[in-house]
Amino acid sequence: MNKDLNEPADHLAIELDFLGNLIIRSNELEAEAHMNDALHEQAEFIKNYLMTWLPQFVAKCQTNDEFGFYAAAAKLLEAFCQLDYTYLEGEQG
Repeated sequence: MNKDLNEPADHLAIELDFLGNLIIRSNELEAEAHMNDALHEQAEFIKNYLMTWLPQFVAKCQTNDEFGFYAAAAKLLEAFCQLDYTYLEGEQG
């Protein structure tokens, strides 16, 4: 962790950056067995680290976002994560 970074380790942008790195890494793999492991890692990260709190985050955005922009963006992210998780679960095996 960079000491100069002012964001908490669980900041949404940092978690999405980590997920992006998992995706990049999976695209660099060639062996099928390694690809399945990488897809599993992505699915587990979404399930265990994003979807455990993202629905509550969306609800708070919807409650507190006067103009609706951030609430809509958060809802879109939640839907994408759920869709991606479903896709990844289907791709494994």
